[in-house]
Amino acid sequence: MIHVREKILLYGGSNSGKTHAALLFVQSVIASGKRGFVIDADDGASKLIAEMDEFELLRDAYDTPRLSIVSAYDYTTALTAITQFTHKFKPTPGDVVVLEMIGNHWEWAQAEFSSHVKHESMAQVQLDKAEDGRLQFGGLDGKTEWPVVKKLYFDITTPTLQSPAHCLWTTGAKDLVDALESIDIMDMFGGVRQKPEGNKGLHWKPDTVIHMSTAPVMVDGKKVKQRVWSTPKDRGKRERLTRIPYTTLFDEYYSLHSVTPPWGNQ
Repeated sequence: MIHVREKILLYGGSNSGKTHAALLFVQSVIASGKRGFVIDADDGASKLIAEMDEFELLRDAYDTPRLSIVSAYDYTTALTAITQFTHKFKPTPGDVVVLEMIGNHWEWAQAEFSSHVKHESMAQVQLDKAEDGRLQFGGLDGKTEWPVVKKLYFDITTPTLQSPAHCLWTTGAKDLVDALESIDIMDMFGGVRQKPEGNKGLHWKPDTVIHMSTAPVMVDGKKVKQRVWSTPKDRGKRERLTRIPYTTLFDEYYSLHSVTPPWGNQ
């Protein structure tokens, strides 16, 4: 049997369920006998594990060989976490790595470059350029400087994507601005009206992109907000799905596609 390695991007606004869904994935993988590694960029994962009863298994596995959660709050700590993932955790097929808030990592890569090369913050770089009337490419040179920023960013993201483990990324969402968006962005995200935060090429890397949001639904004659999810991108023959009510997401996702989940293949 061919075991599919999942490469998934979860994106959406605050409280849309991104981290909750990712941790349920991790918990199912650990329950199957494999391991999880979480790079927690805003301490959201640690908070949910500590406070939600449904993550008892993750609390039991915390700081054991089954589960590693490493905090990251700037570029240096993120790079340290990646080194730990690659050389200490040593991912194997069936394990899962979660890189939380990947938009933060994109901003940290810019700040790292600006601090070491420009010796000032990105905000100051942009302010200086704006005052000179030369604010293009975010204040950096498009040919010589942005490629370096991307290299810094890829040093964080690529090891998670190219490891043998399942890879889940999470990030925030930005509303689409029709007049400013490229054709490929509108084709992929026009149906949900939001695109992922972070590097503009982010959505090409994973095989599956899942948008998470809240939408009004009628319950007992009253309009209430409910979490829903859609798949603007799903590589292969998995059908794209729209506005599915959210409870556990991945159990629903695999069931609706008649696909055995990763933790069922072990």
